[in-house]
Amino acid sequence: MTIPDEILDLDLVKIGMYIYIKRKCGKAGECDVSMKELGERFGLTRPTTSRYLTELYDLKVLYSNGHQTDTKRTLISLKPKGLDSVGGHQTDTKRTPEQELKDRKLAFGMQLKPFSGTYPRPMLVEFYNYWTETKEGGRKMRFEKEKTFEVAKRLARWSKNNYGKSISEQRMHTDGTVLHSEQMDYTKDTW
Repeated sequence: MTIPDEILDLDLVKIGMYIYIKRKCGKAGECDVSMKELGERFGLTRPTTSRYLTELYDLKVLYSNGHQTDTKRTLISLKPKGLDSVGGHQTDTKRTPEQELKDRKLAFGMQLKPFSGTYPRPMLVEFYNYWTETKEGGRKMRFEKEKTFEVAKRLARWSKNNYGKSISEQRMHTDGTVLHSEQMDYTKDTW
């Protein structure tokens, strides 16, 4: 997927929104999305979601085809005739698996952005690195192989289990279990 130069200066959430819509539109070049769907996906309020979409329309990387009043969804189309940028360059319609994997990794990273105020950055980086891992030559990331995967719940569990803590913050118990600093009792003879 080629990302137009016009949006590269935007923040990551807007770029992620563009990638999400473009992937949803696929080869058809047109799709419908709801403000609620986009807001939940990227952790945005309805007015912010609307403002971000308007910015993408103003840059002429997406086009609005109006609203479907019965479903309250917005019809969005990409530039006609397979054009992908304001300059009118023809895009290569064949994408390599590596390009698709890179785009999916970027989209997964965008889903973590709303949690940057809740969790420390090093923990989010560890979470990202763990769940975007692929085997050599693989096409699926670890999180894509899961039957269910909800980012908010996985992050909460990740934080609760102290994943991403450095080894210096952990101690090994004599039976092989790992104890974290808040679990250690220094007043007794054992951890």
